[in-house]
Amino acid sequence: MRMSLNSRREYLNNMHQRYSQAASRTEKSQIIDEVVKMLGYNRKYAIYVLNNPIPAKKPAKKRSKPLKYLEAFPAIQLVWEALDYPCAERLHPVLLRLSSWPSTESSSSLLRYGNSWLELAALLWLEE
Repeated sequence: MRMSLNSRREYLNNMHQRYSQAASRTEKSQIIDEVVKMLGYNRKYAIYVLNNPIPAKKPAKKRSKPLKYLEAFPAIQLVWEALDYPCAERLHPVLLRLSSWPSTESSSSLLRYGNSWLELAALLWLEE
């Protein structure tokens, strides 16, 4: 029977406390045997885990910066579909060539982003 990661962490934290408070070598050996039996670890790894406390789970980091070209994703997807779903290595040069086309009047408001994917989006939407 397999334990979930959270229950394994909780179990190991409890066993780490018991192991560090164990007075005799036989107590420590019994604790190691129990961990090996419960978790299926090798004996040496169980000793390592019991001697070194498991760090608490860190919360996931939130993205600090907004995605740069979020508005251009529909245009990039359109090009990607038109080229029959190439991998990123083959798609990137095509997108670079398309983004270097001269910008039009309707995309002049997008020029504040420079030579970006937003110009590509404007060009593709104008052609429709």
